[in-house]
Amino acid sequence: MQPVDNYSNHRKQRRGPVLIVFFVAVISLLLLALLAWPRAHRWGMQQIYPLRYEALIAHYSDERDLDVFLVKGLIQAESSFNPDAVSWMGAAGLMQIMPNTADWLAERMGINISEGDLFNPAFNIRMGTYYLRLLIDMFEHIDTALAAYNAGMGNVRNWLGQISYSYDGETLHTIPFPETREYVVRVNRYMEIYRELYG
Repeated sequence: MQPVDNYSNHRKQRRGPVLIVFFVAVISLLLLALLAWPRAHRWGMQQIYPLRYEALIAHYSDERDLDVFLVKGLIQAESSFNPDAVSWMGAAGLMQIMPNTADWLAERMGINISEGDLFNPAFNIRMGTYYLRLLIDMFEHIDTALAAYNAGMGNVRNWLGQISYSYDGETLHTIPFPETREYVVRVNRYMEIYRELYG
């Protein structure tokens, strides 16, 4: 008859409840992580895609009958909501308006413009949404208007007149400028991201 190893049996008996507690704790933590993930993911996305000047954007989008998320997506694509942004070509402010375009728009709007106005968020959004509305009215399709916002009205009119870029003279099946092509895709993607995050 072999001696009974009481110590070993005692250890095995204690290990059982400890393992159960451990596995319950791990499963609980995993469940908590799964429940917290959507909120944490949303918070993280909001840090990448911030929202500033919401009241101004809402006001001028409403005034111009524009999709507020389109305007937010455009601002994200243009300046990442930085009111002091300046492009290598000289476009300025939140909606990246070229100074000569700003002069032309100011004349159409019947307002005065002075140096530094394009860096004023309220002025820039007011002018940028006016320009976007004008382009949508002119070209009747948002993607075509976005192409014009990026590449200029003259280029887009020229492309619409060529079968290699437009089959119907109204929409562009091909955008010859890679930057403009990517810009249109980017604005649309940001628009949907902002709609999902803040809608």
